[in-house]
Amino acid sequence: MTTSRVLVVEDDLNVRRFIQMTLDPLEVELVHCGTLAEARRSLESAGASVVITDLSLPDGLGRICWRGSGTEPLPLRRHPRPRSRAARWCSAEG
Repeated sequence: MTTSRVLVVEDDLNVRRFIQMTLDPLEVELVHCGTLAEARRSLESAGASVVITDLSLPDGLGRICWRGSGTEPLPLRRHPRPRSRAARWCSAEG
């Protein structure tokens, strides 16, 4: 069985670590890139089964990473932040 290659394009080290901890149980090959340029080189050399990308990177917009690949992105959005401190506290509590 081949291992799926997951390319993580993210410039924030803390977010990279979170993604790695989240995907560790899946036994996938994780490849981390901090810029679009690194991601393009990685995709050209070895491809990827899945690309997880930040939308705002130091050298451009993450969404251009898949252009020309013949695939369509699946946008993932985080839950909007509550507006007040009290609402944030309640949402953190569950």
